[in-house]
Amino acid sequence: MPAARKIGMINGKPVYRVPVRIVCNNSQGHVEEWLDPPTVLTEVIARSAAGAANFVRDLMGDTPETEITAYGPKGGEVYRYVGWESSIMYQMIRHQQAPQQLSLSL
Repeated sequence: MPAARKIGMINGKPVYRVPVRIVCNNSQGHVEEWLDPPTVLTEVIARSAAGAANFVRDLMGDTPETEITAYGPKGGEVYRYVGWESSIMYQMIRHQQAPQQLSLSL
């Protein structure tokens, strides 16, 4: 995976185009899904790889078994995982802020 690319400066701090890999696992699925889970490669504009990974985790917080890997400018990796417990907690917090029905579907 390529490293993050600097695209400019904001308030004297660098801003990067950070490559992010999102893997949506499904332990309830078939063997084919275990061997080749759906994967998305995207880029996020952020100040750091950690910031990009946290942003994607916040977007994918209601999808359990999601692995997020962001690649920094020097080749380092930042890894985040959304498990079942954190997914349920995310949905409960979001439900309190804006009432809606919880969904635990994959």
